[in-house]
Amino acid sequence: MSIVSIKEVKGVVTCGDDGKAAHVFNVKNSMETRIRIGTQIASAEPAETAWLTVEGPTERDLEPDTMTQFVVNIQVPRGCKPGKFSYRLRVFDPDNPGEKYTDGENVYFEVVEKKPVVVATNGGTQKRWIWYVVAAVVTVGIIGVAIKIFTDEPEPVVKQVTVPQLEKSTLFAALQKINAGGLTFNAETGLSSRRVSNPQQVGIVVGQEPAALTQVPEKTEVKLWVGAGGRFRIEDVISHQNMNEVKTMKHVVIPQVMLNRTMEPEPDSN
Repeated sequence: MSIVSIKEVKGVVTCGDDGKAAHVFNVKNSMETRIRIGTQIASAEPAETAWLTVEGPTERDLEPDTMTQFVVNIQVPRGCKPGKFSYRLRVFDPDNPGEKYTDGENVYFEVVEKKPVVVATNGGTQKRWIWYVVAAVVTVGIIGVAIKIFTDEPEPVVKQVTVPQLEKSTLFAALQKINAGGLTFNAETGLSSRRVSNPQQVGIVVGQEPAALTQVPEKTEVKLWVGAGGRFRIEDVISHQNMNEVKTMKHVVIPQVMLNRTMEPEPDSN
């Protein structure tokens, strides 16, 4: 009884100089319920089953109409004769392996003959040329290192700053701290509102990221959450006079589009 479909996705693979290769199989549950499956490898001579191992657990659960992948690693022994070898992957029900199973089609891997490297010698001339090339490469490397040492500029040191305590401050006060603390703020990407039930929290910063007292690189962008009872605009929580000051802050940006936008508060995270 076939319980899964098996499809190998690579085709014929070739073992590397270390004798290794791998096949990837897509295995899909053909049943209408979750099944538990195991795997077994059947090699065809002259290949040996000991050369083949399945990655991962020997058994696993598979949901209906769900696919998983099995990787079969190939490791041929040193001195294996060149040739084309094959094997099949069997997937079975561990509780009833004799009746509930699926055999995949034969898949193939190759071991190719290694070609010897021939170095011609003409009365010692070839060997001398090799040494000349080695010496030239070493010389160029030394010159390159020296040039790098004397010409490379040192990596710039990134200044670290401490994130101030912004929560429980008004939005305007928080922006002042950000600007003075060497951080940055962009209302379009860093300002959100959170619905609060306490009227005293309206217009007050109720959340910040990064957290207070965190050490961060200078000019790190800060995100703020401002308390709100309902929909509001930035100008509802920053007075006209304070907004004029905000516009002069070097590290704070409030685009005009944000001034015209009405913000819908997020639910209270508490």
